[in-house]
Amino acid sequence: MRVDRVEEDGSFIKMKKSTVRHLLLVLAYKILLDLSFIFFLLPIYGHTTEIERTSNGQLDFFRLIVSYLIVFLAFAWLETIMKDKYRASRFVMLVQFIVVIAPFTALYAILDYPLWQFAVIMMGFLLPVLLIRLIKTPHIPMLGQEGKLVLAAVIMALIFYTYIGLIINGGLNRMNFDLLKVYEFRSEAGEHKFYLSGYLVPWTAYVFNMAILAYSVGRYRKNGLKYGIGISLVFISQIILFGMTNSKSFLFLPFVVLGLMYCLRRMTVQTAGLIGVVLACGMLMGAYYIFGLPLAAGIMNRLFVIPSAMHSLYLQYFSSHDFALLQGTFGSLLGSSYQESIISVIAQHYWGRVFSPNVGWIGDAYANFGVFGVVLFSVILAGVLRVADGLGNKDIRPGVVEGILFGFAFGLTNSALLTSLLTGGFLAAIMSLWLMRSHYYQD
Repeated sequence: MRVDRVEEDGSFIKMKKSTVRHLLLVLAYKILLDLSFIFFLLPIYGHTTEIERTSNGQLDFFRLIVSYLIVFLAFAWLETIMKDKYRASRFVMLVQFIVVIAPFTALYAILDYPLWQFAVIMMGFLLPVLLIRLIKTPHIPMLGQEGKLVLAAVIMALIFYTYIGLIINGGLNRMNFDLLKVYEFRSEAGEHKFYLSGYLVPWTAYVFNMAILAYSVGRYRKNGLKYGIGISLVFISQIILFGMTNSKSFLFLPFVVLGLMYCLRRMTVQTAGLIGVVLACGMLMGAYYIFGLPLAAGIMNRLFVIPSAMHSLYLQYFSSHDFALLQGTFGSLLGSSYQESIISVIAQHYWGRVFSPNVGWIGDAYANFGVFGVVLFSVILAGVLRVADGLGNKDIRPGVVEGILFGFAFGLTNSALLTSLLTGGFLAAIMSLWLMRSHYYQD
C-alpha cells in the first residue's frame, strides 16, 4: 500500500508539472496572438470584410482579462482527455483549440464580438470534450487475414484510380510547380474533374499516402532498402499530386507527419503542438518585423485570423436570417428556404460576389440549426472521434494516428463537419487505422 501510494503521488506530481508547463505554453501562445493581432495583423488586414464587419477597433481590457481566463479554462478542460484511450480525440480537439478557440478569444478582446457569439464558440469546444469523456471506447474487432488483404487491395485500387483519373484528364500536361501561380492554375484544374475526384484526391493525399509513409518509417529499421523506397515513393507521389492539382498542403504534409512521428515519441501531443505553434508565431512575426516579409503576415492572417473571424460572420448572419437546414444535402426535405449554398449566400451578402468563404464546423452547425445544431453536431463529432479512438490504440506508433488524422482535424477548422467526414478524409482514415491496427505493428 505504501509503495502504491508513493507511485500514485509521483505520477500526480509529474502530471501537475506537465499541466503547469502546458499552461505556460498556452500563456505564451495567447500573448503572441494578442501582440500580433494588435500591432500588425489588424492594422494590415483590418479593412478586410471578415474583420471590418465586426470590428470596433478598440482594445477592451476587461474583455482581454476575460479572454485569458477563458483560454486557460478551455485548455484545462481539454487536458481531461489527454490520455491514450482518447488518442484521436485529443489530437483533433487540440487542433481546434490552437486554430479556432485561442485566436477567437484574442479577437474577442479586440473586436466588437457579442458575448453570445463567444458563448456559442466555447460551447462548440467544451461540449464535444465532455461527450468524448462520457462515451465509452467502442470495441472494434481485428480484421482477419482475408479482411486485411481485401481492405489493402481496396485502398491501393483507390490510389491507383486517383492518379489514373488525374492523368487521363490531362494532369501531366497541366503540371505546374510555380508556387506564385497556384491559385490561377487551381481554377483551371478544377474544370477537369473526374468521378469521385472531390473525395479521392484528398483521401489519397491526406490519408492513404500518409499511412504508407508512416508505415514505411515505422518498418525502416527492419528493412531499410524496401521501406526506404516506400518513403521515397510517397514524396514523389505527393510532388506529382501537387503538380497536377496545385494544392500546396500536399507538399508540406509529409514533413508534418514525419515531424509528428519524431516529436510524439519524445513529448506529449500538447507540448509538441503548443511549442510548434509558439515557434511558428514567433518566427512569422520575426520574418515580418526583421526581414519585412509581407508573406509572413499573410500566413498568420490565414492561419489564425480568418478561421476565427469567419465564425463571427456566419453567426452574425444566421442569427437574423433563416437557418440553412442542411440546404446542400437534405434541405428540400427539411424545408430550407435557400436555393443556393450557404457559402454562396455569405459571399454575396458580405462581399457582393460568389467565391468560397468557408467556415469551421461550429459556424456551419449554427448556420444550419442554430444552437441546437452546435449541440447536435457536437454529439456526432464526439461519436466519430470515439470510433477513431477505438482504432488508434497504443500498438500504433506515436504520431501515426495524429498524422493520418491531420487533414481531417485541420479541415474541421475551415469546413463543415459532414464535409470533413467525407472529403476531409475521415472515412479514409478509419480504413487506414483499421488496417494498421489489425496488422498490429510496432517498432
